[in-house]
Amino acid sequence: MPQKRSVFERLQLIDAKLRSKSYPNCQTLSASLDMTPKTVQRDLNYMRFELSAPIKYDSRRRGFYYESDWTFFPNGYFNEQDTRSLLAAKSTLERYRGEPYYKEICGALDKVLSNLKGSHSGQHLLDVYSFARTPRGMPSRDCFENLERAIRGRLKVRFGYVSLRTGKASERLLDPYRLHLAEDGWYLIAIGEPNKGPRSFLLQNIRNLEVTREAYRVDPEFNIEGYIDQRFFVFIDAGEKRPVRIWFSARFSDYIQSRRWHPAQEIAANSDGSIILSMNVDADDIVACWVMQFGTGAEVLEPDGLRMLVVREAEAIAGLYGDGGQGAATQQRGVVPAEDSSKAVLDGDDMQRLKAQGAASELF
Repeated sequence: MPQKRSVFERLQLIDAKLRSKSYPNCQTLSASLDMTPKTVQRDLNYMRFELSAPIKYDSRRRGFYYESDWTFFPNGYFNEQDTRSLLAAKSTLERYRGEPYYKEICGALDKVLSNLKGSHSGQHLLDVYSFARTPRGMPSRDCFENLERAIRGRLKVRFGYVSLRTGKASERLLDPYRLHLAEDGWYLIAIGEPNKGPRSFLLQNIRNLEVTREAYRVDPEFNIEGYIDQRFFVFIDAGEKRPVRIWFSARFSDYIQSRRWHPAQEIAANSDGSIILSMNVDADDIVACWVMQFGTGAEVLEPDGLRMLVVREAEAIAGLYGDGGQGAATQQRGVVPAEDSSKAVLDGDDMQRLKAQGAASELF
């Protein structure tokens, strides 16, 4: 009884026979490949008319052959642009090394690329692309897989969550909807107790995860894509959104305007080259940390709570370095501050050096 093979596998076997220049025909192919003559003829016609394979029949030798050079897999299924896209995708994955399913996805791509012969699969194509890796915390594989199982099975989850704001853990019972990869790591988007609205939870801060046997119904009114679009560029488990206005000096105006920080952001330009970024966000502590990366090049205009948060943090930092004093960490190490300290504010040359070193992607 003929073996059951996929179309691709059958075409590969026929291609190998034709490439051997043994001039096989439908009968010999049928016998050697354990396929019916009708199947062989159908596959040969497919290769000739659909894949443009240069297959000819030699009446003297009573068999088929390739009239000219022809590579089955790349030319038949992938053109050069397709192959370049796959190679670019493989390079892109480097920034996700260590993430869940990284090895599995790379392995699948390698299987496809291993069948691409000749110049199409040349590794020199990889030299055209490079992608920066984003440092981020990695969730445990068990946590990731259990959450994935809960989402697919529509099962509630219970866990302790360590708040980014307080550092304390609280128990949550939630309906898990989505695993989302943000700039700083993986987040679970879920709905449930103690607050009924949607929330985002950093997987690194989840403790004692339990997938319950209790099923939940998907809320048809919840627009998860819209929820993701409305979040600030870093997710946190936070409260109500409110207007935020931040002033940026002319030194940072080009950089701020070159990126999309929020779907509904507004930017107003001032006559001196500075700008004001306005958006509605719900993450004072994250915004404060972000703003402070720009030093004196950024100032929170509103809300007052966020402005005071930055003020208090700046005062605390000044206490570590002001008047030649030593912070707790410096005192523990017995380090004496140098008289010739670094500049407090980066100038244009400093910015260029940081960008050249690749630090700007994280600091600015």
